[in-house]
Amino acid sequence: MKRFSERIGLTSPATVIQKDSMSDDLRNSLWNVLVISFWEPYEESLKDRYSRTHEDTPRVLKYLQAGYFKKPLDELLPWPDSKDELKRYFFTAEWSEVYNLIDFIVSTSDDTKLANNVVTACNLVLSNEISAYRFVSKELVSITSDEEIASIEQATSYTGKLGAVSAHTRAALALLADKNSSDRLSNYRNSIKESISAVEALCRLIVGKPGVTLGKALDEIEKKGKIDLPRPLKDSYDKLYGFTSGPNGIRHAMMEKPDLDVDDAKFMLVSCSSFVNYLIAKSEKAGIKFA
Repeated sequence: MKRFSERIGLTSPATVIQKDSMSDDLRNSLWNVLVISFWEPYEESLKDRYSRTHEDTPRVLKYLQAGYFKKPLDELLPWPDSKDELKRYFFTAEWSEVYNLIDFIVSTSDDTKLANNVVTACNLVLSNEISAYRFVSKELVSITSDEEIASIEQATSYTGKLGAVSAHTRAALALLADKNSSDRLSNYRNSIKESISAVEALCRLIVGKPGVTLGKALDEIEKKGKIDLPRPLKDSYDKLYGFTSGPNGIRHAMMEKPDLDVDDAKFMLVSCSSFVNYLIAKSEKAGIKFA
């Protein structure tokens, strides 16, 4: 569900992708991964002092003390004070330090199965909270560039005749950002529809035909030479026509995927935003006015 201020148009996220920041939801969720993976199992093991099922778990705090914080091991507080101290750091540190800490835990773990579980859980959180980072081969890396984020922001900023183009892009962004929806899959599908609709709205303006489909508009742009669109690029984006195959709107086999997720919707948002910005720049060079 959108917040009141978003529903009435007072506020909207500049960009939904978290690259240089970390929301409270994201930070809380990453901490919960540590709780489920380490702290709860250790607490469980303490019920039987002879249990060694989770004997590696306490070493996480020792590794952090010696390798991450570079502090003497004999100054490590006893459990659970050591965990509480780490929690205070986790929730007050800069966003990048939180990623550094998670990355260190995964990279230094000598329990392959546990490390893999942490990676899987973290990637699920990073995906759901639309972070710009993911674990790849146990290394935390950026999957969204500054250029891609800037492209989305530009595509949401057009006004005048191009206002409809930006309206579709903002709608796609809002659907992607709505983490409180009871039907996230529907949100992802609708976000994809809005991203493609932004491209279609622009192509209709370029050819001057309000009711034309995206596929036909792209063909007319190429055949009539309205703008200088390289054939390989045109062929690639012409495949977007597959998303507009129905008489009543956008349909495609991808939309029916049961495992459609945030990464699919984000890919379409980034791709369509980039294409919109490219077509507008090409149109202006060709003398097509949108003012």
